[in-house]
Amino acid sequence: MTMPTDDQDDRLHRALNYPYDWPGACFLFRDSAAHTVDDRPARRRGRTPVVAFGSNKSPEQLTRKFGALADADAILVEACRIADHDVVHAARITSYGALPAAMVPAAGVTVTVAVTWLDDAQLVQMDASELVGVNYGRDPMGLHVELADGTQIDHAEFYATTHEPLHLDGVVVSHADIEATGRRGPAARNDELLRRAHAKHAADHDFEVFLLRLSGEPDYRKDITVKLKAGL
Repeated sequence: MTMPTDDQDDRLHRALNYPYDWPGACFLFRDSAAHTVDDRPARRRGRTPVVAFGSNKSPEQLTRKFGALADADAILVEACRIADHDVVHAARITSYGALPAAMVPAAGVTVTVAVTWLDDAQLVQMDASELVGVNYGRDPMGLHVELADGTQIDHAEFYATTHEPLHLDGVVVSHADIEATGRRGPAARNDELLRRAHAKHAADHDFEVFLLRLSGEPDYRKDITVKLKAGL
């Protein structure tokens, strides 16, 4: 196999490492990096709280979507806990070759995710990046969300997937990269499931070729997505 180019290396990274690193606490996203938060209430004012349960809580992904924000436009990202919900894998492949996260009701499960506080322009930009109306709808959570500092908000929104959850051996599979308590079923990482999909549906070519085809060939990606609907 030909050695990957820099572009291919980036595509492989995006596919394999979703949902990417995040500080796991509260931070201010500006200048394409995570910074210490100064005044949380002031940073929340006039913003819409949107739950980030996948890559949208990662500085890496926020940089792709918003670039190097100035301080006035900086996005507050706060860790939070949400009861009776879990983060699972959706049964589809993203344009960059990953299995995206989805938040679903799950009695007895509490997940630790994040809230991003977005201004009106950022909300429009985030909606566009999530293909609202195609892959997600932006809906109210319909319950209290507890922030890391103990603040409770009752008006948070989230991106609800329009795709069914991925099943592993007939059971919905939780996202192992997302911290949670109370889970009773299987959990797996994105890269583990991609390897399983490769073994099941594309074992005739190398794993890296499979990933590059997912991110580079829309028809191939669609075909694998259709196959994922039947589970792994």
